[in-house]
Amino acid sequence: MKQILIVLFQTFLHLTTFVACFQTNKLSVPPNGDSGNKLAPLGPLFVETYWESWIYKDYPQDYCAEMKDVPASPIGSTSGANIVNIAFADYTGGLNGIECNISNVVAGIEAVHQAGGLVKVAYGGALYSMSFSVTDQLSAEVFCDSVVQMREDYKVDGIDLDVEDGGTNALIQTHLLKSCREKLGPDFLITYTYPALASNVEPWLGTLKDGNQFLDYINVMAYDVYWTGYDFVMDIEALEAIGIAKNKIVLGLMPGHHDAGNEYTSLEDAQNAALYAKEQGLGGVMTWDINRDCDQRMNYGPGQDNLYQTGQPKAAFINLLSQTINL
Repeated sequence: MKQILIVLFQTFLHLTTFVACFQTNKLSVPPNGDSGNKLAPLGPLFVETYWESWIYKDYPQDYCAEMKDVPASPIGSTSGANIVNIAFADYTGGLNGIECNISNVVAGIEAVHQAGGLVKVAYGGALYSMSFSVTDQLSAEVFCDSVVQMREDYKVDGIDLDVEDGGTNALIQTHLLKSCREKLGPDFLITYTYPALASNVEPWLGTLKDGNQFLDYINVMAYDVYWTGYDFVMDIEALEAIGIAKNKIVLGLMPGHHDAGNEYTSLEDAQNAALYAKEQGLGGVMTWDINRDCDQRMNYGPGQDNLYQTGQPKAAFINLLSQTINL
Protein backbone atom coordinates (compact mmCIF):
# COMPACT_ATOMS: atom_id res chain seq x y z
CA MET A 1 0.00 0.00 0.00
CA LYS A 2 2.83 2.35 0.91
CA GLN A 3 4.49 1.64 -2.44
CA ILE A 4 1.27 2.43 -4.30
CA LEU A 5 0.93 5.75 -2.46
CA ILE A 6 4.51 6.67 -3.36
CA VAL A 7 3.83 5.93 -7.03
CA LEU A 8 0.63 7.98 -6.95
CA PHE A 9 2.44 10.89 -5.28
CA GLN A 10 5.24 10.79 -7.86
CA THR A 11 2.66 10.72 -10.63
CA PHE A 12 0.93 13.75 -9.08
CA LEU A 13 4.21 15.66 -8.93
CA HIS A 14 4.94 14.77 -12.54
CA LEU A 15 1.55 15.98 -13.71
CA THR A 16 1.67 19.23 -11.74
CA THR A 17 5.18 19.92 -13.03
CA PHE A 18 3.98 19.25 -16.59
CA VAL A 19 1.03 21.63 -16.16
CA ALA A 20 3.26 24.30 -14.66
CA CYS A 21 5.74 23.97 -17.50
CA PHE A 22 2.92 24.14 -20.06
CA GLN A 23 1.52 27.28 -18.46
CA THR A 24 4.97 28.85 -18.38
CA ASN A 25 5.64 27.95 -22.00
CA LYS A 26 2.42 29.66 -23.11
CA LEU A 27 4.05 32.94 -22.12
CA SER A 28 7.59 32.13 -23.21
CA VAL A 29 7.13 33.33 -26.80
CA PRO A 30 7.03 37.15 -26.97
CA PRO A 31 3.72 38.40 -28.43
CA ASN A 32 5.63 40.45 -30.99
CA GLY A 33 8.85 38.54 -31.58
CA ASP A 34 11.23 38.95 -34.53
CA SER A 35 9.96 35.84 -36.30
CA GLY A 36 6.82 37.30 -37.84
CA ASN A 37 3.95 39.76 -37.69
CA LYS A 38 0.84 39.24 -35.60
CA LEU A 39 -1.53 39.86 -38.52
CA ALA A 40 -0.41 36.70 -40.30
CA PRO A 41 -2.96 34.45 -38.51
CA LEU A 42 -5.79 36.66 -39.81
CA GLY A 43 -5.04 35.88 -43.43
CA PRO A 44 -2.22 34.95 -45.79
CA LEU A 45 -1.57 38.59 -46.70
CA PHE A 46 -3.17 41.98 -46.20
CA VAL A 47 -3.57 45.13 -48.28
CA GLU A 48 -3.02 48.56 -46.83
CA THR A 49 -3.14 52.05 -48.27
CA TYR A 50 -2.62 55.67 -47.32
CA TRP A 51 -5.27 58.38 -47.26
CA GLU A 52 -4.36 62.02 -48.06
CA SER A 53 -5.74 64.21 -45.28
CA TRP A 54 -5.06 67.43 -47.22
CA ILE A 55 -7.30 66.81 -50.23
CA TYR A 56 -10.65 67.79 -48.72
CA LYS A 57 -9.76 71.44 -48.13
CA ASP A 58 -9.10 72.07 -51.84
CA TYR A 59 -11.07 69.32 -53.57
CA PRO A 60 -13.98 68.28 -51.32
CA GLN A 61 -15.67 66.42 -54.18
CA ASP A 62 -12.63 64.29 -54.97
CA TYR A 63 -12.62 60.52 -54.69
CA CYS A 64 -12.09 59.65 -51.01
CA ALA A 65 -11.68 63.29 -50.01
CA GLU A 66 -13.61 62.19 -46.93
CA MET A 67 -11.94 59.33 -45.12
CA LYS A 68 -15.26 57.60 -44.53
CA ASP A 69 -15.42 56.87 -48.27
CA VAL A 70 -12.20 54.84 -48.35
CA PRO A 71 -13.13 51.27 -49.41
CA ALA A 72 -12.19 49.23 -46.34
CA SER A 73 -12.58 45.54 -45.62
CA PRO A 74 -11.48 42.80 -43.21
CA ILE A 75 -8.19 40.99 -43.81
CA GLY A 76 -8.79 38.14 -46.24
CA SER A 77 -11.35 40.03 -48.36
CA THR A 78 -11.18 40.14 -52.15
CA SER A 79 -11.79 43.88 -52.40
CA GLY A 80 -10.92 47.03 -50.50
CA ALA A 81 -8.05 47.93 -48.18
CA ASN A 82 -7.67 46.13 -44.86
CA ILE A 83 -5.56 48.81 -43.20
CA VAL A 84 -5.84 52.57 -43.80
CA ASN A 85 -2.98 54.92 -42.88
CA ILE A 86 -3.93 58.55 -42.19
CA ALA A 87 -1.29 60.74 -43.86
CA PHE A 88 0.40 62.59 -42.23
CA ALA A 89 0.75 63.69 -38.63
CA ASP A 90 3.91 65.29 -37.26
CA TYR A 91 6.10 64.12 -34.39
CA THR A 92 4.83 66.67 -31.90
CA GLY A 93 2.35 63.88 -31.31
CA GLY A 94 -1.31 62.95 -31.42
CA LEU A 95 -3.07 64.08 -34.58
CA ASN A 96 -1.00 67.26 -34.87
CA GLY A 97 -0.16 68.00 -38.50
CA ILE A 98 -3.20 66.28 -39.99
CA GLU A 99 -4.44 68.65 -42.71
CA CYS A 100 -8.19 68.40 -42.33
CA ASN A 101 -10.89 68.92 -39.77
CA ILE A 102 -10.63 66.25 -37.08
CA SER A 103 -14.31 65.43 -37.61
CA ASN A 104 -13.32 64.06 -41.03
CA VAL A 105 -10.84 61.72 -39.33
CA VAL A 106 -13.24 60.69 -36.56
CA ALA A 107 -15.96 59.77 -39.07
CA GLY A 108 -13.36 57.95 -41.16
CA ILE A 109 -12.05 55.86 -38.28
CA GLU A 110 -15.59 54.83 -37.39
CA ALA A 111 -16.41 53.92 -41.01
CA VAL A 112 -13.25 51.85 -41.49
CA HIS A 113 -13.90 49.98 -38.24
CA GLN A 114 -17.51 49.32 -39.18
CA ALA A 115 -16.30 47.86 -42.48
CA GLY A 116 -13.94 45.53 -40.61
CA GLY A 117 -10.73 47.39 -41.37
CA LEU A 118 -7.96 48.81 -39.20
CA VAL A 119 -6.63 52.36 -38.92
CA LYS A 120 -3.13 53.64 -38.29
CA VAL A 121 -1.90 57.22 -38.01
CA ALA A 122 1.12 57.74 -40.27
CA TYR A 123 3.78 60.12 -38.99
CA GLY A 124 6.39 61.92 -41.05
CA GLY A 125 6.33 61.45 -44.77
CA ALA A 126 8.16 63.91 -46.97
CA LEU A 127 6.80 66.90 -45.04
CA TYR A 128 7.45 66.17 -41.36
CA SER A 129 10.92 65.02 -40.38
CA MET A 130 11.18 63.13 -37.10
CA SER A 131 14.20 65.33 -36.30
CA PHE A 132 11.95 68.41 -36.02
CA SER A 133 10.52 67.15 -32.73
CA VAL A 134 12.34 64.00 -31.62
CA THR A 135 15.90 64.95 -30.71
CA ASP A 136 16.70 62.71 -27.74
CA GLN A 137 15.34 59.83 -25.69
CA LEU A 138 13.16 62.08 -23.56
CA SER A 139 11.39 63.65 -26.55
CA ALA A 140 10.95 60.16 -28.00
CA GLU A 141 9.14 59.10 -24.83
CA VAL A 142 7.00 62.25 -24.89
CA PHE A 143 5.95 61.34 -28.41
CA CYS A 144 4.98 57.82 -27.31
CA ASP A 145 2.95 59.25 -24.42
CA SER A 146 1.01 61.34 -26.92
CA VAL A 147 0.25 58.21 -28.94
CA VAL A 148 -1.12 56.52 -25.81
CA GLN A 149 -3.50 59.44 -25.34
CA MET A 150 -4.44 59.47 -29.02
CA ARG A 151 -5.34 55.79 -28.88
CA GLU A 152 -7.57 56.53 -25.91
CA ASP A 153 -9.22 59.50 -27.61
CA TYR A 154 -9.68 58.16 -31.16
CA LYS A 155 -9.49 54.34 -30.88
CA VAL A 156 -6.87 53.96 -33.60
CA ASP A 157 -5.28 50.55 -34.10
CA GLY A 158 -1.70 51.61 -34.64
CA ILE A 159 0.92 54.02 -35.94
CA ASP A 160 3.19 54.04 -38.97
CA LEU A 161 6.53 55.83 -38.85
CA ASP A 162 7.22 57.01 -42.40
CA VAL A 163 10.88 58.02 -42.16
CA GLU A 164 12.09 59.53 -45.42
CA ASP A 165 15.15 61.44 -44.18
CA GLY A 166 18.15 60.64 -42.02
CA GLY A 167 17.81 63.48 -39.53
CA THR A 168 17.25 61.26 -36.48
CA ASN A 169 19.93 58.71 -35.67
CA ALA A 170 19.28 55.00 -35.21
CA LEU A 171 19.78 55.07 -31.42
CA ILE A 172 16.99 57.60 -30.91
CA GLN A 173 14.69 55.94 -33.44
CA THR A 174 15.18 52.55 -31.81
CA HIS A 175 14.53 54.02 -28.36
CA LEU A 176 11.31 55.53 -29.68
CA LEU A 177 10.19 52.15 -31.04
CA LYS A 178 11.06 50.42 -27.77
CA SER A 179 9.32 53.06 -25.66
CA CYS A 180 6.17 53.00 -27.80
CA ARG A 181 6.00 49.21 -27.66
CA GLU A 182 6.36 49.23 -23.87
CA LYS A 183 3.73 51.93 -23.42
CA LEU A 184 1.25 50.67 -26.01
CA GLY A 185 1.52 46.92 -25.50
CA PRO A 186 1.66 43.97 -27.90
CA ASP A 187 -1.74 44.42 -29.57
CA PHE A 188 -1.11 47.94 -30.93
CA LEU A 189 0.30 48.03 -34.47
CA ILE A 190 3.69 49.75 -34.83
CA THR A 191 5.07 49.79 -38.36
CA TYR A 192 7.94 51.46 -40.18
CA THR A 193 8.08 52.74 -43.76
CA TYR A 194 11.34 53.60 -45.50
CA PRO A 195 12.55 54.64 -48.99
CA ALA A 196 13.74 52.00 -51.43
CA LEU A 197 17.35 50.82 -50.95
CA ALA A 198 17.73 52.83 -47.72
CA SER A 199 18.02 49.72 -45.53
CA ASN A 200 21.70 49.55 -46.55
CA VAL A 201 22.58 52.94 -45.05
CA GLU A 202 22.21 54.70 -41.73
CA PRO A 203 20.07 55.55 -39.88
CA TRP A 204 17.69 53.05 -41.50
CA LEU A 205 20.14 50.12 -41.30
CA GLY A 206 20.67 50.43 -37.54
CA THR A 207 17.02 51.21 -36.85
CA LEU A 208 15.76 48.21 -38.76
CA LYS A 209 18.33 45.82 -37.28
CA ASP A 210 17.84 46.88 -33.68
CA GLY A 211 14.25 48.09 -33.82
CA ASN A 212 12.80 45.16 -35.76
CA GLN A 213 11.92 43.38 -32.51
CA PHE A 214 9.48 46.17 -31.63
CA LEU A 215 7.83 46.36 -35.07
CA ASP A 216 4.89 44.44 -36.51
CA TYR A 217 6.03 44.91 -40.08
CA ILE A 218 8.05 47.11 -42.43
CA ASN A 219 6.78 48.85 -45.57
CA VAL A 220 9.19 49.16 -48.50
CA MET A 221 8.51 52.21 -50.67
CA ALA A 222 9.38 50.40 -53.91
CA TYR A 223 8.84 53.51 -56.01
CA ASP A 224 10.36 56.95 -56.68
CA VAL A 225 13.84 55.43 -56.91
CA TYR A 226 14.98 57.50 -59.91
CA TRP A 227 17.13 54.59 -61.11
CA THR A 228 16.19 52.38 -64.03
CA GLY A 229 18.20 49.46 -62.64
CA TYR A 230 16.01 49.11 -59.56
CA ASP A 231 14.10 45.92 -58.78
CA PHE A 232 12.04 45.62 -55.59
CA VAL A 233 13.63 42.19 -54.99
CA MET A 234 16.78 44.12 -54.03
CA ASP A 235 14.99 45.52 -51.00
CA ILE A 236 13.45 42.20 -50.00
CA GLU A 237 16.86 40.52 -50.09
CA ALA A 238 18.51 43.40 -48.24
CA LEU A 239 15.98 43.19 -45.41
CA GLU A 240 16.37 39.42 -45.19
CA ALA A 241 20.14 39.89 -44.99
CA ILE A 242 19.80 41.92 -41.79
CA GLY A 243 17.46 39.42 -40.18
CA ILE A 244 13.98 40.63 -41.13
CA ALA A 245 11.51 37.76 -41.57
CA LYS A 246 9.74 37.71 -44.92
CA ASN A 247 6.28 37.88 -43.37
CA LYS A 248 7.24 41.18 -41.73
CA ILE A 249 8.01 42.75 -45.12
CA VAL A 250 5.25 44.65 -46.98
CA LEU A 251 5.78 45.59 -50.62
CA GLY A 252 4.77 49.18 -51.37
CA LEU A 253 3.49 50.23 -54.79
CA MET A 254 2.46 53.54 -56.39
CA PRO A 255 -0.40 53.01 -58.85
CA GLY A 256 0.12 54.64 -62.24
CA HIS A 257 2.69 57.40 -62.72
CA HIS A 258 5.31 57.89 -60.01
CA ASP A 259 6.87 61.18 -58.95
CA ALA A 260 9.98 59.84 -60.67
CA GLY A 261 9.12 60.43 -64.31
CA ASN A 262 10.80 57.25 -65.52
CA GLU A 263 8.60 54.99 -63.37
CA TYR A 264 5.11 53.63 -63.92
CA THR A 265 3.03 50.86 -62.31
CA SER A 266 0.30 49.35 -64.46
CA LEU A 267 -2.48 47.08 -63.24
CA GLU A 268 -0.52 44.15 -64.66
CA ASP A 269 2.60 45.26 -62.76
CA ALA A 270 0.58 45.50 -59.55
CA GLN A 271 -0.88 42.04 -60.04
CA ASN A 272 2.56 40.56 -60.68
CA ALA A 273 3.90 42.24 -57.54
CA ALA A 274 1.02 40.83 -55.49
CA LEU A 275 1.66 37.35 -56.91
CA TYR A 276 5.32 37.70 -55.93
CA ALA A 277 4.35 38.77 -52.41
CA LYS A 278 2.00 35.80 -52.14
CA GLU A 279 4.51 33.28 -53.50
CA GLN A 280 7.32 34.59 -51.31
CA GLY A 281 5.23 34.72 -48.13
CA LEU A 282 5.53 38.45 -47.55
CA GLY A 283 3.30 40.18 -45.02
CA GLY A 284 1.26 42.07 -47.57
CA VAL A 285 1.18 44.86 -50.13
CA MET A 286 0.71 48.60 -49.70
CA THR A 287 -0.25 51.44 -52.05
CA TRP A 288 0.46 55.13 -52.11
CA ASP A 289 -2.33 55.97 -52.22
CA ILE A 290 -6.10 55.45 -52.35
CA ASN A 291 -6.86 59.00 -53.55
CA ARG A 292 -4.99 58.55 -56.85
CA ASP A 293 -6.57 55.11 -57.42
CA CYS A 294 -9.44 56.47 -59.52
CA ASP A 295 -10.60 57.60 -62.94
CA GLN A 296 -11.01 61.31 -62.18
CA ARG A 297 -10.02 63.85 -59.53
CA MET A 298 -9.05 67.48 -59.06
CA ASN A 299 -9.66 69.32 -62.32
CA TYR A 300 -8.53 66.58 -64.68
CA GLY A 301 -10.76 64.86 -67.19
CA PRO A 302 -12.24 61.41 -66.63
CA GLY A 303 -10.00 58.59 -67.77
CA GLN A 304 -6.83 60.68 -67.97
CA ASP A 305 -3.71 58.84 -66.82
CA ASN A 306 -1.40 61.29 -65.05
CA LEU A 307 0.50 61.86 -61.81
CA TYR A 308 -2.69 62.50 -59.82
CA GLN A 309 -5.05 59.83 -61.12
CA THR A 310 -4.68 56.46 -62.81
CA GLY A 311 -7.63 56.88 -65.20
CA GLN A 312 -8.85 53.44 -64.09
CA PRO A 313 -12.14 52.75 -62.27
CA LYS A 314 -12.28 53.69 -58.59
CA ALA A 315 -10.12 51.45 -56.38
CA ALA A 316 -9.08 49.34 -59.38
CA PHE A 317 -5.59 48.77 -57.98
CA ILE A 318 -6.66 48.11 -54.39
CA ASN A 319 -9.34 45.66 -55.50
CA LEU A 320 -7.01 43.85 -57.89
CA LEU A 321 -4.40 43.45 -55.15
CA SER A 322 -7.00 42.08 -52.73
CA GLN A 323 -8.32 39.65 -55.33
CA THR A 324 -4.85 38.48 -56.30
CA ILE A 325 -3.63 37.67 -52.80
CA ASN A 326 -6.88 36.13 -51.54
CA LEU A 327 -8.17 34.05 -54.45
